[in-house]
Amino acid sequence: MPLVVNAAAGTITKQAGALTPTFVIRCATVAVLNAAYQAVVNTGAAANAVQAWVAGGFQQAQAIPLLHNIIVVFGIGHRTWGRWNAWYVANINQVNAQLQLAHASAGAGNWVGALADLRPIKGLGSIAYASKILRFFNPAFPVLDSRIMADCGYQPQQYGQFVAHCQAAAALCPVGTTAANVESAIYTAIQINYPQQRKRVWQGLRPAYPALCLGAAPPYVI
Repeated sequence: MPLVVNAAAGTITKQAGALTPTFVIRCATVAVLNAAYQAVVNTGAAANAVQAWVAGGFQQAQAIPLLHNIIVVFGIGHRTWGRWNAWYVANINQVNAQLQLAHASAGAGNWVGALADLRPIKGLGSIAYASKILRFFNPAFPVLDSRIMADCGYQPQQYGQFVAHCQAAAALCPVGTTAANVESAIYTAIQINYPQQRKRVWQGLRPAYPALCLGAAPPYVI
């Protein structure tokens, strides 16, 4: 089931999904969860790579570091990078041109156009990786990765609905909160609450969120 945004209550409800039971995130807690996300997930390298590419006038030399930092450092997509890295280098003219088009489309608020612009780049055809690029081109566009899709019930073709839900939730949060921040908070709550979570870095956050972890009856309220 997709997210339910309750403007009157100032909450975001994640319905029971394939990975975790129902939980409710108060908009006031989004910043706390997002801070936990930032402490675990390396977003800085990708953000800096995009900034350097834009500040340098979209130079081709900056396009490969941009992709590496988003796909590998942020997205942990070593397999995708290993498969397509040589293609990116061999087709750098096309890659850089498509990235520029996507950046312009995303900056104009056109996620449909941005996804179409990215599609010719190998490895970026799926919404999971394409939306990772969009997140760093415009934080109004959240990442719809496999974990969010599995637990929140969105299909790749429902990206627009996911964007709308995250943007609506962001509007209820303190000024400056973005749709990407909302998605990061939801992702963090899923990772903490996932019963089969094996990564210690997420397990280590559980004591800070007892509502998610002590076996109380759902819905959990964070």
